[in-house]
Amino acid sequence: MNYLRTILITLILFSTINPSFSATAVELMNEGKMNLYRGDIREGIRILETAQRMDNENLIIKLILAKGYSWNNEWEKAKSLYTTIAEKSAPSDQIHWEARFGIAQITSWEKKYDEALVLYREILQSYKKISKNLKLDINLAIGDIYSWKMENDEAIAHFNGLLADDPGNPVILNRIAKIYLWMGDYEKSREYTAKVLSIDSKDAESSERIRVLDQIKPFTLVVGYDFTYYDSTNTKGENVKVHNTLIALDWQYSNPLKIFLVAREATQNSIESEDPEKTSEWTYDVNMRAGASYRINPLTYITAAAEYTYDAKIFPDFGSEISISRKLNSNIDIEGLYKYTYDKIDSVQTVESKQYHLISPGIVFYYTPAIYNRLQFYVETDKKDLFYSVLIHQYLSINPENILQFYFFLSQGRTYMTYSDTSILQKTTTYSATIIYTHFFTPSWGVEFATGLLTSVDNYSNYHAGISVISKW
Repeated sequence: MNYLRTILITLILFSTINPSFSATAVELMNEGKMNLYRGDIREGIRILETAQRMDNENLIIKLILAKGYSWNNEWEKAKSLYTTIAEKSAPSDQIHWEARFGIAQITSWEKKYDEALVLYREILQSYKKISKNLKLDINLAIGDIYSWKMENDEAIAHFNGLLADDPGNPVILNRIAKIYLWMGDYEKSREYTAKVLSIDSKDAESSERIRVLDQIKPFTLVVGYDFTYYDSTNTKGENVKVHNTLIALDWQYSNPLKIFLVAREATQNSIESEDPEKTSEWTYDVNMRAGASYRINPLTYITAAAEYTYDAKIFPDFGSEISISRKLNSNIDIEGLYKYTYDKIDSVQTVESKQYHLISPGIVFYYTPAIYNRLQFYVETDKKDLFYSVLIHQYLSINPENILQFYFFLSQGRTYMTYSDTSILQKTTTYSATIIYTHFFTPSWGVEFATGLLTSVDNYSNYHAGISVISKW
């Protein structure tokens, strides 16, 4: 018995004099925390989980581990730890409120915005000794929720209220500048961005935003040329070739209103004609398109346009369209388009209908403001047949000076097989792929390169390449 008592006393004295177990847990906690803040989230979580197993009662380890889980999108694990911390700590302890803040934060990330607002406001109302930093974090989170709900006016008013107490806070100023950029109020965004840079000229977020704003100017002029080569031939046995030139002007007349004008010229050595001698002659068309885009409210744009071709032989004679775009949230836009086309060239091939109606719903998924995917569906009818198409568009802004775009188009279209004076409608499947790269040498001018192929299954293929010069002022 005395021997056992001696061993027990020795162990107690050893753990008091040299608390190696808890010290090791703290060391691992610090190491794990460093990994989290360096961006190595998974390694940080692994180390912190080891620290928690060594000292399961240490609430600070649990708090840091919960943050790691939340940053790794393991929200249920994070919420469970935050809840445990809140239950095991007293309301007089700051860690209790930091845990409740974590719960509210995850709730907002789960897009339960109204529930998160209630949780944030409960902390502000109940925590009488709240630190200045935690209070600011909560108020920033509340403003972020307003912006995520697309309640931009409320968000700006909230952040301006915070500025009244802390006028030179670059974090708040950046929040306001970012919202104005989303709203398309570029002058206001530039004003608040300039305030940040006057405080910290090396602020990374504002410096990047200035690069974006410098690319946005009232006028944009594009002059381009594109050459298309077909593996099919005309009646003379020559491969069909098409030369396209384009001049386009965009004018941001005011914050909600943009006006655009496009002139296109196409020259090709194959057209549809009643005169066989003319079917392989070089022929050209000039098409004019004009329209405007107007922002009805902060979330909704409407666009209308019309186009006309005089003495059309290549382009349709006339077309008009109207579209609407609505932002559902910061990640999703929905779009709808209606287009009417009149094309008298079809009368050459004994087609009764000369009018076509197209309806096109679409959706845009934003991963970030600089990266998005567009999925667009097209349904066209001449009141006799339906034709379907789908477009997948990937937009990637590597930085404000370099932009990549990918287009993939799949269509069920139509061609006509002509025998003597009889034309037979055939439905064909067509797919195409195009890649476009845009580079701005300065905010005022750049170049754009495009190349791609279009293949009509069991019919013909064509290949195209083009270059455009872009000028902004």
